[in-house]
Amino acid sequence: FVAAGGRVLFAGEPPDRMDGMPDPRPADLAARATTCCGTPEAIVQTIEGLLPRRVSITEDDREADFVWAMLRQTDEGQVLFIQSHDRRNSRTVVVKVDAQAPVVEWDPRTGRRLKVAAWEADERLAFEVSLGPTGSALFTLGAEVEDVQPREPRRRVAERTEIDGPFRIELVEPNTLP
Repeated sequence: FVAAGGRVLFAGEPPDRMDGMPDPRPADLAARATTCCGTPEAIVQTIEGLLPRRVSITEDDREADFVWAMLRQTDEGQVLFIQSHDRRNSRTVVVKVDAQAPVVEWDPRTGRRLKVAAWEADERLAFEVSLGPTGSALFTLGAEVEDVQPREPRRRVAERTEIDGPFRIELVEPNTLP
């Protein structure tokens, strides 16, 4: 594999045994490979030096560790699936991917297709995604899609007011619900 140009990464000290017996071959392979040790972040950084990230998903400019992503190439473009494994919080992330516009979000339950606003960032296509707790999203990238609808503007709370009680409540008609 290495002789054919493949890249091998050893995380930590290379083994000194094969099949339970002392053997120099793992050390020989490690001498032709990349080695690193330390924190998981250091390993990720080393991997990214060997093979740049195809999909970057960030929250507050840090790689999101609560999402899984799968990117597939098709004849028409690419398909990207994103899944949050945060069970408690809604999250908004920025996706950067080596792809072409347009970006279209698909709703697998209804078949509805929504146009997603995208921009160029770091020579990649970028767009924002909001995921609910354990939420997921499915996109096509660069594929011409029929019946794409514009996305409705995101609604935001304009004002919030708390009203202190106690309140006097008076029954003015029969209540049919217990």
